[in-house]
Amino acid sequence: MNAAWTALRDARGSVTLTLSKSAFHPVGGGVLYGSSKWALRGVVQHLSVDLAPAVRVNGVAPGGTSGTRFSGLTALGGAESTVERRAGRSERIAAGTLLKTTAAPEDHAGAFVLPRRPGRRTRGDRRGDQHRRRASALLTRLSTRL
Repeated sequence: MNAAWTALRDARGSVTLTLSKSAFHPVGGGVLYGSSKWALRGVVQHLSVDLAPAVRVNGVAPGGTSGTRFSGLTALGGAESTVERRAGRSERIAAGTLLKTTAAPEDHAGAFVLPRRPGRRTRGDRRGDQHRRRASALLTRLSTRL
């Protein structure tokens, strides 16, 4: 933040950090993952106050998502136990949602683009649509590399 502060302030920019359901509830990912997301939630809350009104700070907390491949720590023997290898994962995610579906990375792209600079339209404007398409494509490419 220190390195980017001047540029963010001058542009009246925004910062969006990725949380997860684990930032609010002790579900999935284990104690290290969960505690890091709880801490990041605090970072979002404090930075949003500290940097306002010059810079907007938001957190996006997507729920369970297909195609994610994070694993436990090698030192704790969890490197081989990645989430996509667990049988029935997509079904468990869908069972916990109101629409009974499992989201893919591209389904979350709009949530990362939406919290843009104050006073800018997002819905329906062509630039917002372009940003959403680019963000969706980027998230899809990133998810295949993880």
